[in-house]
Parts: sequence; structure tokens; C-alpha cells
Amino acid sequence: MGLFTSYYLTTRKSPIQVTNYTGYGNDMTIKMTSGGKNQTITKSQLSSGLFPGRYDFDITSGGADDGSYWVRVAGDGGPIELSVTEY
Repeated sequence: MGLFTSYYLTTRKSPIQVTNYTGYGNDMTIKMTSGGKNQTITKSQLSSGLFPGRYDFDITSGGADDGSYWVRVAGDGGPIELSVTEY
């Protein structure tokens, strides 16, 4: 590695595919709560991909069984499926 004067690290964003199995339709509110962020994001923003790391979410789907979910993105660009289910 000492032959070059500069280096760079490449990574690919992984798309998150959210599937709702609660029976309350696809109208979900997804809030990203990781890293001090507390912002509402859409399913299309998740499908555009996230950089490597762990992401925590609070998901409201309109039912009594809403919950907290998390995904760990590796940076390989592969899709990750996040299934919202009733307990």
C-alpha cells in the first residue's frame, strides 16, 4: 500500500424493502431514531438505500401492535428486507 499517494474507500448503499404483514395496509409511518436522528422517512427513501451501519426505526402501521425495528447494513449493496409483523 505504500506505492500510492492517496487511497479511497468505496461502499455501496443497501436498499431497505419494507413489507407490512400487520393487516392494516401499507400506510405506515416510519421514524428513524438512530444516532440522535428523529425524522420521518418514506418507504421510497429507504428503497434508495442506506450507508453501512445500524439503523433503528419506530414504525406505526395503524394497529395496536406497532413496534421498534432495526437493520444492520453491511455496505455490500445487497437488499435488506424489513418485515413489519404483529406480535
